[in-house]
Amino acid sequence: MEPTSSHIVRNTELLSKIDALYECAETSIRPPSFNFDLALSSLSKVIFLAPQDRKAYTMRGEIYLSLGDLSSSLSNFKRSLLLDPNDALLQKRMAAVIDVQANQYLANGEYAVASSLFTKAIELDGLCWQYYMHRSLCKIHLQKYLLAIRDIDHVLILHKFNPDTYVLRAKLRWYLGKIASGNVDFRRAHALDPNHPEVLIFEQLLWKNADQAYREASSAIMMKNFTLALRKLKAAVELNPEDVKMLILKASVHRSMKQYGQALGDLDVASRVFHRQRESVLEQREEREEEEEDQGREGRRSGGGGGGGGGGG
Repeated sequence: MEPTSSHIVRNTELLSKIDALYECAETSIRPPSFNFDLALSSLSKVIFLAPQDRKAYTMRGEIYLSLGDLSSSLSNFKRSLLLDPNDALLQKRMAAVIDVQANQYLANGEYAVASSLFTKAIELDGLCWQYYMHRSLCKIHLQKYLLAIRDIDHVLILHKFNPDTYVLRAKLRWYLGKIASGNVDFRRAHALDPNHPEVLIFEQLLWKNADQAYREASSAIMMKNFTLALRKLKAAVELNPEDVKMLILKASVHRSMKQYGQALGDLDVASRVFHRQRESVLEQREEREEEEEDQGREGRRSGGGGGGGGGGG
């Protein structure tokens, strides 16, 4: 059944009214007017006339966001997303607004509520590393340290060149008694930023403890007290299992005690640690160079994107 002329006239009239309302809304929010009330009123009329018109909900959400009304903004974004659940850009926009809202709860000490909201942001945009980091801070305040570490693991998958993240995970691992893993994170932070304040403090403590243990162990060896030397070296290696010098000295003590299997075992560990440290440094250098090259290519593409429109006469 074809539409009658009266239907066509009514549809044309409706579209004309909607266009006029949109124009009024768009004009109202521009300088010098900034008449947000009129804009919101116009968009509400659009929604009354065309409830399935998602553009009106999206515009209304943006206006509420500019006014600082996060709840109303999210409500309108949700209505718009219901009409097109595959709008990836709007999902990212909503996630960013929820993140702002969640940070307000985090600042007020409402960590459980904040954590729940950060989870919603992650569900909408799981590739934004900041949301995982923010949720990890909530988990730390809630004393859920393993969950905090899990979130930080996600952060380092998405954004692996931030020394602060490694330092935070190192502290959590130390707190949970995972000294060796914490030390590895501090060394990764050092590879990224040797002058990071907390990395420098860590290095000073490590060198101080290592130097003291080395001197005490060496003194015990000179006195042929290999049992005491071994005890000192075991404590030092437990604190820093990546210290090649300590591992070699421990191997020599085992040799002096005629514990040849354990001596060779320490030498094997020292060799593996040395090669692993070397490979780790080379890999991080290569990854950093690759990221810098990618950023350079992106910069060249964005910088050269506006030059092709010239010619035709």
